[in-house]
Amino acid sequence: MIKRYHIWIILIAAAILTSCTSVVIKVDHIPANTPMGEPLYITGNFNNWEPGDQRYQLEMASDSNYYIEIPPGYGWLEYKFSRGDWKTVEKGMCGEEISNRMFLTGSADSIAASILSWQDRDPVDCPKVTLIIDQIPNNTPEYDILALASSLNNWDPDNHSIFTENENGQYYLTLYRPEKGTSIDCKVTRGSMQTSESDGFGGEIQNRRISFGISDTIYLNIQGWLDLSSEDQGEVVLIIDQLPERTPKQESIYLAGNINSWSTSNRNYQFRKLDDGRMIFKMPARDYGLEYKITRGGWFNAEVNMGGSDRENRYTDLSQSDTILISIDGWKDIQPKNTDELTIILNALPETTPDNANIYLSGNFNHWEAGKLRYRFEPYRYGRYIISIPRLGGVLQFRVSRGSGSSFQIKADGTDLPVHTYNYADTDTIQLDIEAWQDLPSTQTEIITLVVDRLPAVGPTEESLFLAPDFNGWRPGDKELKFVKFSDGKHYLNLRPKRKAMEYKITRGKWSTVEVSKEGEEIPNRSLHFGFADTVFLEVAKWRDYEGNY
Repeated sequence: MIKRYHIWIILIAAAILTSCTSVVIKVDHIPANTPMGEPLYITGNFNNWEPGDQRYQLEMASDSNYYIEIPPGYGWLEYKFSRGDWKTVEKGMCGEEISNRMFLTGSADSIAASILSWQDRDPVDCPKVTLIIDQIPNNTPEYDILALASSLNNWDPDNHSIFTENENGQYYLTLYRPEKGTSIDCKVTRGSMQTSESDGFGGEIQNRRISFGISDTIYLNIQGWLDLSSEDQGEVVLIIDQLPERTPKQESIYLAGNINSWSTSNRNYQFRKLDDGRMIFKMPARDYGLEYKITRGGWFNAEVNMGGSDRENRYTDLSQSDTILISIDGWKDIQPKNTDELTIILNALPETTPDNANIYLSGNFNHWEAGKLRYRFEPYRYGRYIISIPRLGGVLQFRVSRGSGSSFQIKADGTDLPVHTYNYADTDTIQLDIEAWQDLPSTQTEIITLVVDRLPAVGPTEESLFLAPDFNGWRPGDKELKFVKFSDGKHYLNLRPKRKAMEYKITRGKWSTVEVSKEGEEIPNRSLHFGFADTVFLEVAKWRDYEGNY
């Protein structure tokens, strides 16, 4: 059995023998951004770690590789490469500190080494880059995330795209080089392209280009957010509240207009789907007009009118509007189901509408019969109701009810609503909001104030006004129902309702002085349903004895 001291003798002898052989060190790769003509040095335990020792400068051979021969006698070598001082010492692939290189002289007659980066130069072969956001706008919501939308994630940020905040209040995200290509396009967002970064005025900016292999760290400065305009700018919200029935469900909807050079599929102008199915896009308010159309990604599938013809460009003054409701009648590439029908859509119903209520249409096409099954609205998308009726000639007149003559729609203040009148030839789709039902009051009011805030331009200005209702026998000059005129020139009358509704007209004390239409003709009795508003505003168009036709 070999004793332990014999083993040490063998090892020492081997080290002496191997250290007697010199070694050639070859550098076969240097970073692409190495300054041309600068010398290359090796330093280590063999020269007391002097980085610019002229004795250990490498020589470039005809094969463009660098060589140096280390004399025998050193045993274990520890070394690094530099360009002459510690400020230019070699680093790892992404600029990180690396351990000393080590080699046992005599174990081989040559070794090859690759230099990956320099301390004073950005890494050029790093497969990753760290983005650091060191400034964000003051109006950034406190609890919003910051995420990168890019060509890596199909412009839809995911959990791997979220920035992390460090102790200095900076946000950082490390990206890895894609399998194909050396760069990506991107934008910083707060979760979607609708909340992406903007210029300092809330305007659109170009996508950022992040290139790998140039720098391991890139600092970003966010000037603003596309959906959060400055206080003096405000914002405009575009809402698509109706899409054609045959709209493909998975396709994206875009805004194309003078604001984005009429690009039909710019992801920065893509509508976002709300929980209720409507589509929304937010943009800063501007001091000019927005001219635009809606597309599904190209002009071949842009919006058209119900007949399938190109529609005129939409126009909105962005400085005057904060919310724009958009109804899409049809798409150029999708034919409507039946152009021989007219469609009526109810976009909103009163909160007092009973659950599962049936809504009906009655008009001059069905002898004004309320509650006929053929003319019942069907539930539609996003909580709306829809009905299609045959397109006839002439004029369409109709009203909406819940199936009886006492449940017709009225205005929100409880006043009567004129019959809806349209020409069949002028429209394909009619959209309505039902404000109130005449039999379902929304409030309990003890006193209702009638305000006549507009009188005819022609007629007396000092005479008193009277209410002539059905509940006093239609007396036109009842002193108990006399309006009081205040300093603002308006006439006021307070009523205590004792019934559900009333019919009435306004007079100056006699039927010969009753109100008439703006054409001077007799008007139907006004009606007011109580329990909807505490103040009702009225306008008198003309008086019978002044420009009336009597």
